[in-house]
Amino acid sequence: VESIGLTNAYGIGGSTVLTDKALEDLRQVGLQTTRSAAGADAYATASSFAALSREEGWASGEYVGLADRARSADSLAAAGSVGSSRGALLFTTGSTLPSSTRNAIAAFSADRSIRVFGNTRTVTSSVLIQAGSALPDVTISTPSAPSSMRRTRSYSVSGYLKPRHTPGARPVRVYRWRYVNRTWKSYGYVWAKASNYSTYTKYSCSMRLPYAGRWRVRAYHPEDSQHAGTWSRSYDYVTVK
Repeated sequence: VESIGLTNAYGIGGSTVLTDKALEDLRQVGLQTTRSAAGADAYATASSFAALSREEGWASGEYVGLADRARSADSLAAAGSVGSSRGALLFTTGSTLPSSTRNAIAAFSADRSIRVFGNTRTVTSSVLIQAGSALPDVTISTPSAPSSMRRTRSYSVSGYLKPRHTPGARPVRVYRWRYVNRTWKSYGYVWAKASNYSTYTKYSCSMRLPYAGRWRVRAYHPEDSQHAGTWSRSYDYVTVK
């Protein structure tokens, strides 16, 4: 310890795996030692350590990892990859996302993406759905379109998105429906491009509605590694001539 100049030690784990005597032995050799991260189980301990890493600035990378703790090969591979990128590693089971892991995902995902280690047999689609539901929603405004359009022309449709997204990306779909025979018939969507606007994002696209009649449009932000899928609150309506 003295030869490499260590002065501090961080105790990771509860008293059943890292005893108080072990911590005291470290203090006896001159290290300032505290039990810095612990939880009721391995999942909670990993989440606690992830929070500590965030506070201390150790987890400064672009993503946190998610792996099945019972699959040692996946966990070891994840630890190496996450560690080299200055990330944090969280654990799940094969079919259930522990509440401590879910809470840690919610805390990290505002400015980190989530990277899954393992195939669909080890980290199941159920876990992925649960992890996705832990992601925060974006705030997306109702798209604004001209109230009247001509079917032979294209028009700009736009709205606003928080938090800020990468300029030039296409994070939003603008869906369109036409009222036909007393029902709304879907005509698919157009991807909208992001640009910086104040402290958030403006999304915009060029759209042509090819048939006369009543139309409506609504924006949707698909789920990504940092945000849950989110619809705009309402529709904008257009009359096409």
